[in-house]
Amino acid sequence: MKTNKEYFYIRQIDPQGRLVLPKEIRDRMGIVVGTPLRLAIDGSSVVMKIASPACFFCGETENLINLKEKHVCSSCLEKLNKKKQIEEE
Repeated sequence: MKTNKEYFYIRQIDPQGRLVLPKEIRDRMGIVVGTPLRLAIDGSSVVMKIASPACFFCGETENLINLKEKHVCSSCLEKLNKKKQIEEE
């Protein structure tokens, strides 16, 4: 990890388990209130990335449709429609 001021921050987790991202990081990354973040464990590190919208069912990130505030890919939507047609018969 670089240790110059531009890249080096130390923050503590509060009693509720929260971490405040420094404003400079939020500004540089375009992180605003409501930005979805994806957290992953990588060895002894926690990696945080801005989450791309993904299909609620399969995780696909292309050809998404917003369905009742959930992202669904066209393939899963087609499967849902087929299932609905079968159930209605």
